[in-house]
Parts: sequence; C-alpha cells; structure tokens
Amino acid sequence: MQAYTTTATISHKCMSYGALTTFRAYLERNDGFNPPNNTQDVLTLHGVTLLQYPQATRDSNFERLLITDLFTFALDNPAPSTIVLITNANLSTYPFSALRNRHFKIILVSQHPLAFQGLAAQASEVVEWSHFLGHREESRVIAPSPLSPQRFQQVDPDPDP
Repeated sequence: MQAYTTTATISHKCMSYGALTTFRAYLERNDGFNPPNNTQDVLTLHGVTLLQYPQATRDSNFERLLITDLFTFALDNPAPSTIVLITNANLSTYPFSALRNRHFKIILVSQHPLAFQGLAAQASEVVEWSHFLGHREESRVIAPSPLSPQRFQQVDPDPDP
C-alpha cells in the first residue's frame, strides 16, 4: 500500500473514533537511511508529523518520545478522548494504564496484538492491523473480555456475512 493510501485509510479509521487532532509517526533510522523525500512529503501533506530516531537509541528514546507525546496529548485533549496506537513494539503498560484510568479510550492496533498481552489488557479495544486497513476476510477484531482484562474474545463487527 502506498503512503498516500495508507495515511488516508488510517486517518479515516481514526476519525471514526472522533476528531483527529494529532497524527505522529515514529521511524527508526537504520545507518543513515531516510525514507524517500516523496514519502516524507506525502506524510507531511496529510498532517503526519514524522519523528526519526537513531537505531542505537531505540529502547530509550522511542518510548520516551511516545510517552511524552501521549501525555502532551492528554493535557491538550481532556478525557474522554481516544488514543489510537498502531504498533508492533512491546511498550511499557504503565502510561497506558494511567491514561485509561483517567477515562481515555485506548485503541491498540497491531499485526500481532495478542503478543503484547500486557499492553492489550490496558486497551479499550484491540484491532488487528489488516482489519484496521479494511481487509476483513483476512482478520478479526479482538476486544478485551468484560469478565477479565487478560482474556480476549473475537468480536464480529459486521454480523452480516
């Protein structure tokens, strides 16, 4: 999927949860590699702020950038607000727990959401990446069970076959 199509799809899906006020992408730089200028331009034209960090500092800086941005968002957008997090990284659960406890809705989108059970347990909703992009025949939506945050169940958002 090209940058334009992916960005437009993500924007559209996020707006189904409410106004899209902040759209950031965090990119790990590998040995000086930068995305092509046209990709950066497309992201910028669609309101995406691209934050790049060196590969060597991934563990420390990436999560600090993300947590700072999350709490800056929370200060600017009081609850109830929704945060859509698209990641395949196993992030610390504490910041997400703190935001959820303050009535922020956390939507976790990941290729392998059940691989991050701690993070998924803090999410209000967990969605597989391919479903988020609209490839329903390839995936399912997964949501925390109301009985236990550690149990997950399949949810069929479109009951009509």
